[in-house]
Amino acid sequence: WWQHPLFGDITGLPPPEIAEGLEELVRRRIMSAVGEGFGFTHGRIRRVVYEELLEPRRRTLHAAVGEALEALYADRPAEVYDRLAHHYVQAGVPGKAVTYLTLMAETARVRYALDDALRAFDQARALVEGSPSPSREHRRLDVLLGKSLTLSVLGRFRDILTLLLPEADRVAKLGEPALFAAYHFRVALTHAYLGDQPLAREAAARAVEAASREGNEMVMGQGHYVLALSAYWSGAPDAGVRHARRAIELLANIGRRDWLGLAHLALGANLHLHGDLDGSLEAHSQVETLGRALADARLLSLAAFGRGIVHAERGEWEKAVEEGRCALEASLDPY
Repeated sequence: WWQHPLFGDITGLPPPEIAEGLEELVRRRIMSAVGEGFGFTHGRIRRVVYEELLEPRRRTLHAAVGEALEALYADRPAEVYDRLAHHYVQAGVPGKAVTYLTLMAETARVRYALDDALRAFDQARALVEGSPSPSREHRRLDVLLGKSLTLSVLGRFRDILTLLLPEADRVAKLGEPALFAAYHFRVALTHAYLGDQPLAREAAARAVEAASREGNEMVMGQGHYVLALSAYWSGAPDAGVRHARRAIELLANIGRRDWLGLAHLALGANLHLHGDLDGSLEAHSQVETLGRALADARLLSLAAFGRGIVHAERGEWEKAVEEGRCALEASLDPY
């Protein structure tokens, strides 16, 4: 369906002519009113009209629709990322198409529409690789990193390494510390999840060092988060607590509450391993607070899980079972 303001932006016609044309189309039962907009009365009519347009005209119209949508939804573009991506793909405008496909994918990932996110990232990658430009390698790697985050939520960690490890030389040759740091952070976290802690620590140290040169507190915090996790899984809670607290300091400073929640989670796990059960419960309560503020189901689920383990450690079985139930109710993914 089409909103009335779009017709003027796309056609350039004055409002009286647009209104007259719409009335004629409705009268002929080619279009009908749909809420505050208009749509074809049958999908077949729309397909026939569309297919009769010559390719140059189609591209021009798709580009005009994209520009009109950008103007109409300037204050809430997330509502139309999917439509913007579609129109700019069809218009043959790869730069904007990749931008909106990536935003669409990230929005889908947050909603846990993970298959939709992967498809959008793959489409963006194909467009980048088929459109030579000075920024192609950078944009391509940005897309790969975005896809890797979605794969991580799905627990497909070996797929991440298959995707990213062949890119190491390209990342180094680009000479961009921010991209280098983000790349090595994702590789580090994936190695940590797969249990290869020496490789995880090596990659995390590279990420922190590169991010430090840029003053990139976000990736510095992420790197210390990985080092905290790796220390926990290596049975070194003293180092884990130290790295987790550094991650919390950095991430709180830039207001990244999503990653701040994960840093508190790493702190809680290491405090538990250290034997400070009260401290661990407090850290997990911080995770829950952040999860509620962000409406983040994953943080809420992991916070309850962490508290359940602590209560089980203490022999507080009823509390442990209740926290386990809360974790299951909040969770949205298999992990």
